[in-house]
Amino acid sequence: MKTTEKDALHIVAIVRALHDAQRFLGGLSAEEFAENDEKQNAVAMAIARAGTCQEALKRIP
Repeated sequence: MKTTEKDALHIVAIVRALHDAQRFLGGLSAEEFAENDEKQNAVAMAIARAGTCQEALKRIP
């Protein structure tokens, strides 16, 4: 399968979203993360963005 420019844009968006999730976690311990709703929501949204882009990749003919 040939990678198109549109594919590449979706892949870059996935990588950026997952990088954001990693950045939001920073040096938090599991316990700190479990107690921080703001961090949990930020990470969840970043993962959701990655998932949305992944779904868009699946729809590209």
